[in-house]
Amino acid sequence: MEFFSDKFYVTSKAIYDKYGPEVGDRKYPIGAGPYKFKELIPGQRFVIVKNTDHPDVKKNPQAPDELIFRVMREPEQRITALLNNEIQIAQFVPPHLRERVEGNANTKIVTVDSLEIMFLAMSPKFKPWDNTLLRQAVGYAIDRDTIIGTILKGQATRLDGPIGPGQYGYDAKLKPRYEFNPEKARQLVKQAGFANGVDVELATPVNRYTLDKQISEAMVPMLNAVGIRAKLLTPEWATLWANVQQGKVPFYYMGRGGIIDPSPAIQQYFETGGSPRIGYSNPKLDKLLAQERQTFDPARRKRVLSQAMSLITEEAPAHFLRRHQLTDGISKNIEYKARPDSRVFGLNIKVLR
Repeated sequence: MEFFSDKFYVTSKAIYDKYGPEVGDRKYPIGAGPYKFKELIPGQRFVIVKNTDHPDVKKNPQAPDELIFRVMREPEQRITALLNNEIQIAQFVPPHLRERVEGNANTKIVTVDSLEIMFLAMSPKFKPWDNTLLRQAVGYAIDRDTIIGTILKGQATRLDGPIGPGQYGYDAKLKPRYEFNPEKARQLVKQAGFANGVDVELATPVNRYTLDKQISEAMVPMLNAVGIRAKLLTPEWATLWANVQQGKVPFYYMGRGGIIDPSPAIQQYFETGGSPRIGYSNPKLDKLLAQERQTFDPARRKRVLSQAMSLITEEAPAHFLRRHQLTDGISKNIEYKARPDSRVFGLNIKVLR
């Protein structure tokens, strides 16, 4: 059984300390799960085989005997390999390639809403993003629905706050809500003190997220139309990510994955001292986040989280745009349910003999 992924996990501080990061995870991987290590060729493949002594293996006798994680970063390469039966699971099928998978007699599509949120960040540490009105204008300038309906072909869920349905603390009535309103955006730009508009630079990843560059290219004219003259920057991912982590990028498009409970992500990006990535600081928000961490009653904690998320949405150090729909192509001779965290586990797969 082969499929595409770019992740695997190993654990043991003792191995790390003894052999170091460059050797320990390659030559001495360990674990206690239903699959055990067989082979690793960095940048090419990672192979594990069924551990027949593991008690969970008996629960799914149709699970594959061997799993081969292959690194295929280009979507075209993954889809071609799937259609040629070289792999049986191709993760992250982009919208424009979905029809090729659905139109093949031997393959099909499985989907699930991602736990990753896509957002635009505006760092108040840098001018002109120290202006709240200008940050709010961005929210009214972006037509979320059109981007989802055209570029993404409906394969995404709109966000009007930090999280969406199914994530802990989601509030469907969260305010404010930034509907597409370019006239209001233009008024806010002028109220912010930029009667003649303002020049900014928008940094975007390329091929890190689904159609990231294409989406950023679509947002640029939307921003230009309201007086926010955006120049698109496309640095290498390693450079962009390093600079974001160090708080050096004023305006950028990015994703934040693995959000079930929003508290850790909110603290990381918006609490004073949480990280340099956006550099936003608000004592009122800090107080709310400290309060929700000390609250054990779920209903009360959700209310405090909602207040915190409403404040972030109003202050707009970031605009939350969408959650992508994870779309995986699979061979029809297997049963497999996609997970919202995009992880693949052998015992969740059934090989139809």
